[in-house]
Amino acid sequence: MKRIIITFVQVFLVGLAYGQWTAGTGNVYTTTSTDKVGIGTSSPTTQLDVLTTSATTAAPTTILKLTSKTSGTAEAGIGAGLDFSTQRADGGTGPVANITGIRTGVGTGSSSHGGLIFKTSLSSTLGLLEAMRINKNGLVGIGQPVPEYTLDISNTTNNTDNPVVRLKNLVTTGYTQTRLENDLAATSYFNLFGSAATGTTFGQPRGGLTVLRGGNTLAVGTASSNPLVFATNNSERMRVTPGGFVGIKTTAPTAELDVRGTITSVVDGSYANNGASTYSNTAWHGARFFSNRYRGTIAAPLTVQSNDRLGWLDFYGYDGTALQRAAEIGIAVDGAPSTGIIPGKIYFTTTDAAGVTVDRMTILNNGKVGIGVGAPTGMLHVIAPTSTTGTGSDIALYAGKGAASSNGGNVILGAGANGSGATAGSVVFLRGITNGANGVETMRIDNSGKVGIGTSIPDEKLTVNGNIRAKEVKVSLTVPAPDYVFDDEYELRPLKELQRYLNKNQHLPEIPSATQMEKEGVNLSDISMGLLKKVEELTLYLIEQNKKNEAQQVEIDMLKKQIQNLMLSKNDKDK
Repeated sequence: MKRIIITFVQVFLVGLAYGQWTAGTGNVYTTTSTDKVGIGTSSPTTQLDVLTTSATTAAPTTILKLTSKTSGTAEAGIGAGLDFSTQRADGGTGPVANITGIRTGVGTGSSSHGGLIFKTSLSSTLGLLEAMRINKNGLVGIGQPVPEYTLDISNTTNNTDNPVVRLKNLVTTGYTQTRLENDLAATSYFNLFGSAATGTTFGQPRGGLTVLRGGNTLAVGTASSNPLVFATNNSERMRVTPGGFVGIKTTAPTAELDVRGTITSVVDGSYANNGASTYSNTAWHGARFFSNRYRGTIAAPLTVQSNDRLGWLDFYGYDGTALQRAAEIGIAVDGAPSTGIIPGKIYFTTTDAAGVTVDRMTILNNGKVGIGVGAPTGMLHVIAPTSTTGTGSDIALYAGKGAASSNGGNVILGAGANGSGATAGSVVFLRGITNGANGVETMRIDNSGKVGIGTSIPDEKLTVNGNIRAKEVKVSLTVPAPDYVFDDEYELRPLKELQRYLNKNQHLPEIPSATQMEKEGVNLSDISMGLLKKVEELTLYLIEQNKKNEAQQVEIDMLKKQIQNLMLSKNDKDK
């Protein structure tokens, strides 16, 4: 009996280690990493080996099924997945990837739809992040959680040097092809689309570039209103606009062929004569001209120097006998050239009625404009032509049509915004004097808006060092008019108190003293209202005094009458 019991225990233990799982026996697990579990097979070759013998060619056989349910109704977003974890450096384990089947909608009845989400781990702090998704329609999104195309790839990382998508063929012998093909349509399209943002790095397409194949014709072009751009060394070299204009070294060609570069003849040892003739009855038709300038020779070019002419445009008109020059626009070097920099200036000349060519305007490399002066010292420096007849020329500024009407326009004189740390300037007006001396300042508007006439340091909104003559002056009140003096409740200062104040201060109350007026000046508004108040108070004093005088006169008249009666009575007694 003892032997039978021992044998039964051995068989039972073997059954636990290598036997089948019986439902309702609780958790099934093994703590030995070399153990293997077989489903459908008694000889598993891996830690989990699933075998089915019911496969058919009619439909694929489901071998592993993962199901996730809620305690209530179905909701979008629930799913079942597989986690992949590895050992960490600290000895523990952590997730590195995940594949999850997720429900994307509630559906109706027994219907159900969803997709697959693939996640990977960039770091332990970020955790698992979605890398790819296959939605219910079979659309695949890489970096795009809502794919709109069969394969929809999005990227949010700056990949200036690394492409987002790479197709590489590693065959090194024989023949090889890398092909994107669409053979079902009559015309196939290979489209590259970019965002509306402006791009500056070539090699990464911006806008729409389409390679068309229709029949036996291969064409490279653009759709809609997009230009075709050609670039080398990461810089644009040529552009074809939607209207068919071709521009070389220009992004805005204005003709069928617009070249912004050297397309001119060169004469060794002299300047190049280049010209174009235009025959047209339209007034604004003319010719365009481009010019390059070197010192030295073609074989040994040298750097240009300051004041070297780089080119000019001469405009001629036919006088019935020959062509005569009417005006010239020239470009010259303005300052010492350096590597990568040629400072330049523009000058304008016209031919006057006597046939003399006169420099009219110059624009220096620093932006200063001179009219009537070749070396302007300000941003706009204007000098009227000199006259030997005693009559000078006018410099007129009008903000409208003609001299009589401004049409609502403004003539603006002033200094614009200054840079950080710059000192604010003033608007200064000078008057001319005789004998060619420098002008004398007559008026100034400083940076705070104060106007000075006859002074360069105004301390008020208008400071005049001199006399002012006007037919009428109106001053806006800063204090109320003193009509309140006539109010019944106004307390008029007694004359004795006023006398004591005058004896002590030597000036009227509420009126500045002579010393104060000499030091601070006189505020016309305040002094006028103060004097008016004193006049009104004086009027009240006079009225009060008049009342006293009238009362005294009544008493005098009564006394006179009494005296007269006494005299009559005395005379009667004397008789």
